[in-house]
Amino acid sequence: MTEARKSSWAVIGSLTAWLLTFATLIWNVAVKDANYSSRISAIETDIKELDTRLDEADVIRLNIATDLAGIKTDLSWIRYQIEKMAVTD
Repeated sequence: MTEARKSSWAVIGSLTAWLLTFATLIWNVAVKDANYSSRISAIETDIKELDTRLDEADVIRLNIATDLAGIKTDLSWIRYQIEKMAVTD
């Protein structure tokens, strides 16, 4: 082989190595981006689910407060009736 051919193969080998290195770098960046995108999507889904659960918890809390107010009113009425019966006796 002549020096020109040896040099030509060396250049081709170097270019191939650099192309593989560049392709690997692009692949790693793409995989990392896909991984982060997947994680962000999972976190967004979790946040939406938690927001829904908080809304449901607020509704339940308001229902409980309403029921407790009704019970308090009933107890006040019962107490009034008992006091009224005690006065008439």
